[in-house]
Amino acid sequence: MRAFWHTVGRLARHAASVRTNIRNRNTICSAQMNERPYILIFYDNSHDPREFPDAQAIELSEDLFTIFSNRLIMGPPKWLPRSLAVDGIHEIPVLPFVDSENLPTHTLPFDKANGLSIDKSRLINFYVSDRKLTTLVNTPNHYLSRVHRSWGMTSPDFSVWLDSPHFLRVAATWYNRAVGCYFSEKGIPVIPHLRWIDSSDFDHAFAGVVKGSVVAISNNGMWRDPVLRQAFISGLHEIKRQVDPPIVIVYGRHSDLIQLVLGDDVHIIHFPSRQTQEMGVA
Repeated sequence: MRAFWHTVGRLARHAASVRTNIRNRNTICSAQMNERPYILIFYDNSHDPREFPDAQAIELSEDLFTIFSNRLIMGPPKWLPRSLAVDGIHEIPVLPFVDSENLPTHTLPFDKANGLSIDKSRLINFYVSDRKLTTLVNTPNHYLSRVHRSWGMTSPDFSVWLDSPHFLRVAATWYNRAVGCYFSEKGIPVIPHLRWIDSSDFDHAFAGVVKGSVVAISNNGMWRDPVLRQAFISGLHEIKRQVDPPIVIVYGRHSDLIQLVLGDDVHIIHFPSRQTQEMGVA
C-alpha cells in the first residue's frame, strides 16, 4: 500500500505543479461539456517551446483532478478500512465476492436516492457527474443511510478520458474499489463497477475483483465513437479472461454485441441509463 501512495503522491504533486505553472503563464477559460467542467488551456507564444514541447490545447477534467490530486497529496483517506487486501502491481483494494443469487431488479442514481423508503430490490448506482462524487470521496459516511435502504450499490464510476494521465486512471480504479470497500465494511453489498478507456488500463481496471464475482459495466460515452467502441469491446474480452463473471450488469445502451463477446454462459442484466431512456434507445 505504501508503494502506491508514494508513486501517485509524487505524480500528483508534479501534476499540480505543472498545472500551477500553466495557469500563471497562459490564458485559461472554463467550459461546460456534458455536465463535466473542463479547463481549456491555450498556449501563447511567450514561453520557451522546450519547456512545453507538446504545446497545444489540452483538456483536463477539473473535478477529477481536484478529487484525486488533492486526496493523493494528503495520503490515504481517514475512512479507509485498516485491514485491506490489495491486488496487482498498483495495489488496488479488493472488493468482496458478490454472489449471483437475489440480485436487485432495478437501479437508481445515488443523487436521487435521498429520503426514499426501504426497497431491497433497488440498486444504487454512481453513474453521475464527477462533481457529485466529490463529497462521496471526502465523506462517504454521509451516504450510509440512503444506501442502507436499498439492496446495495455499485462501486463509484469516476470519469476517465483518452488523454487522462495514467496515474489518474489508476487512481480512479483505486478509489472505485476503496470507496466500495468502505461501504462493504458497513454491511452493504457492493457490486464492482469496471471502467477502462483503452488497453493501457488492463493492468488495473479489473484488479481488486474476486474471480467469478458479479460485476457491473457501462457503455455510456463508449459506444458512438468507433475507436472507443472497439476499446470497450476489447475490455469485454479482458473481463472474461481476468474475472470470468457469471452475471454482468450493463448500464447504458443495449447491444447484442456485448452478449456475443461475453458468451452465452454469461447472463446480462440490462439497466438503461437516463440518457438512453430519454433518447428512446434503451
